Amino acid sequence: MSDASKKSVLFSLASVAACGLVFSLAACDDSTSVGNDEPADSSSSVTAPVSSSAPESSSDPEACDKEGAIETREDGNAKYGFSYKYYRCETGAWTEKPASVLCDTAGVSKGGICRVQTHFAGSQFGKSSWTCYKYAGEGAWEETDCPAGPDKECNEENKGAREQLTLTNDAIFYECMGEKWAEMSMEDYYCATGKESVGDTCSFELSGKKYYFRYDSVDTDVGRWTEGTFDPELGFCTVRDDMYWKRPYAKKGEEYYYCAGTAWLPTSLVPRQYTDPRKEGLTDEEYDKLDLPKDAKVGDRADGLLEYCDFNRDMGNLESHVYDFCYSVNHYRYREDGSWTKETLDDKHEDEVNLDSLPCGGSTWCCAETEGMTQRTFYAFDQPERLYQCVSGEVVLVEYLWNRYEEKAAAE
Repeated sequence: MSDASKKSVLFSLASVAACGLVFSLAACDDSTSVGNDEPADSSSSVTAPVSSSAPESSSDPEACDKEGAIETREDGNAKYGFSYKYYRCETGAWTEKPASVLCDTAGVSKGGICRVQTHFAGSQFGKSSWTCYKYAGEGAWEETDCPAGPDKECNEENKGAREQLTLTNDAIFYECMGEKWAEMSMEDYYCATGKESVGDTCSFELSGKKYYFRYDSVDTDVGRWTEGTFDPELGFCTVRDDMYWKRPYAKKGEEYYYCAGTAWLPTSLVPRQYTDPRKEGLTDEEYDKLDLPKDAKVGDRADGLLEYCDFNRDMGNLESHVYDFCYSVNHYRYREDGSWTKETLDDKHEDEVNLDSLPCGGSTWCCAETEGMTQRTFYAFDQPERLYQCVSGEVVLVEYLWNRYEEKAAAE
C-alpha cells in the first residue's frame, strides 16, 4: 500500500480534444460507469437454467472433450431477452438437444413433471417462458403442457391463498387472485405479508438450501424483496448494497469485510469513518470537518475526512492494472466569513482556465508555451480526482488524488 500515486501515463492530445471540455476529462476518459441501482427482474423459478459444466475451451466452438457435459447458451440480448439453447458433448462435438436434457431421471417416477426455462425476459420487452416435460420412463421425457395451477379451486372465498406445486427439479408458487391462480415469486410466497417495511428480513429453507431476503426500497412508493447472504456477525449483504456511496462494512474478529454483490469479502481498505475513534458520537458532517485547517486564506481548498472506497476498478487511460482505493467524499472551500463550506460547481468553474486566454489555439490547454502547466479533473464523482500536466505537448496523468490505494493484478 502507498500513500501517494505517481502513475505517469501518457494521455493523447487527440483524445483530450475529443472530449470537448478539457477540464472535464473524467466524463470521457473513464471507461467505468456507475451501475444502476435496480437489479434485473427475478423470475419465480427456483431453478434457473445453468450449465452443468463450464464451456469447453477450444479453437473450434463446436468441439468438446468432456463426454456427456451439458452447456447452456444464450441467444438474444438484455433488452429483448434471451432464448436458451442446450447442448451435450457427444463424441467430441457439441450437439444441440431439447431443453429436457437438463431433466434428471434419478429417483423420478413415471409421470413426473420437469420444467426448464427456455426464455428469459429482457429489461424492456418480452417475458420469461418455460417448457415442461413428463417422464415417460426408461430415460425418456415427453413435452407436455406446464401446470396451470394447483388442483384446488380458486374463488373469492380463498382469494389470497397461496399454494406450492413441487416438480421433479423445480417448484412453482401460486396465489389465488379470486378467479384463477397466478404465479408468484418464491420470495413473495414465503416473505410477503402486505405490511412490509424497508429493512425487514426474511429467511427460509427450500430443497436443502437456505435463502435470505431483505425488503429494499426501489423508489419512493415501491419496495421489493432482494436476495442476499447473511452472516450472524456481519449482517445482510444484497446486490442493492454494492454501490460505492452506500456499501456497508463490518468487522468480524480482527478483520474488516465489505459487501460485494451478495458476498462479504475481506479488505484491508476501509473508509476511515469506520475505524477512527473520533467518529464516535459525531454526525457525519461534524466528523467530516474535524481536520480542516485552522490557518487558511479565502479560496483555500481542503478535503473532508469522510471517505468512499471502491474495489477492483480499472481506471482506464491506458492503465494495465486495477485498484482498490479510498478517496474523500467532500471538498471544502474557505470563505470570506471565516468558515469552511462544501465546494460548489461555481467554485470548480472558477478554477478552470479559459482556453481562449491561453496561447494554444483555443482547443487545448497544452502546448509549448504552457509546458509544465497542471490541471485537475473535477467531475469524477464515482472515483478520485486526477492531476494532469502538460509535458512536451502531451497531457500526462501525474497522479490520482486518492487517499490510499492498493494496486491489484493486471486488468484483462
